[in-house]
Amino acid sequence: MTRDRIRSQQVDVLKEIAGNPASSVETRDHAQQQLMKITERTAREVELEKLVVAQGFKDAVVLIQDQSATVIIQGTSLSGSEAEKIKDVVGRVALLEPGSIYVIPKP
Repeated sequence: MTRDRIRSQQVDVLKEIAGNPASSVETRDHAQQQLMKITERTAREVELEKLVVAQGFKDAVVLIQDQSATVIIQGTSLSGSEAEKIKDVVGRVALLEPGSIYVIPKP
């Protein structure tokens, strides 16, 4: 919920900048690019959360950054093969190397 609230605030600010005729063309273009980036990232995170849950985990949260991703799964432990399967899926969808994907079990 915190992630969604923060992103919502970011989107509101960027929309205000993009729609403000007093902003320079360059500033409005940059704001629009950032809006697209947030939208794409959010869609990928939701897609990945569903794919991880489809692998048999009860729940998952995926956070994608520019050069890495963090996956939090509900559970007390995670086998090496389970972590590798998650990293493989996340890597393919988010276009990241497995070494930059972190999988964390959380009870």
